[in-house]
Amino acid sequence: MTFPVLAAFLLVVAMAFFVAASRAIFWDSYGKGVLDILIGIIFLAAGLGAGFIAFTLHGYQRVSGDEHVTQVQFVRKGDKTYTAMFTYPGPRIQVFDMKGDEWQVGARMFKWNGPSNLLGFSTLYRMDQITGRYAKPEDAKAAAPTAQALSMPERIDTWQLARDAKEWLGQWVDATEGMGAALPMADNALYEVRVSSTGVSARPLNDAAKKAVAGVKQPDAAPVVRSPL
Repeated sequence: MTFPVLAAFLLVVAMAFFVAASRAIFWDSYGKGVLDILIGIIFLAAGLGAGFIAFTLHGYQRVSGDEHVTQVQFVRKGDKTYTAMFTYPGPRIQVFDMKGDEWQVGARMFKWNGPSNLLGFSTLYRMDQITGRYAKPEDAKAAAPTAQALSMPERIDTWQLARDAKEWLGQWVDATEGMGAALPMADNALYEVRVSSTGVSARPLNDAAKKAVAGVKQPDAAPVVRSPL
């Protein structure tokens, strides 16, 4: 079930009670009419609340299993400096400049508990950011790490609100941050990013990425020698 479906269902039920109230009042059954109106108002408020939540979560996607999210390819520009290109299905492309030795990607996630889980709500995710990391502490002190947002800022940060209200909402939903493992950046390295209900993961796809993960240092690109005309 999704929040738009729940909102529509609650609003239909509210309208049914309002119609029943009008009929009861028409037949001079005022007590039943008032009761139907009160119940209708409750369902109307619940429907509007579900609709508001659906609006604030429109940037999130459902997780139905272990799903492909994007591919990331790195191109070396200089010492510990890379260009990262994200290719999403569609296709949609994002390009960022990154600094560091390793990269890590994260997503904001909603995991439903208790009553919410019984209603059939799916885990939701929204890609959050990619960060660069330095392998050596001295490098990290000398240069600030790179952090790039993968999604537009939310007008209403429902995820942060849910985290702040965890004491009251914990039995319904967990707002968690899924973080993939830190992996090395290397020239021409290609990775796949996947998401599941347990979080975010990344794996190497080509030889450059596999060698980097295995700890094999990539040789510097040889300069191009042009013959004189």
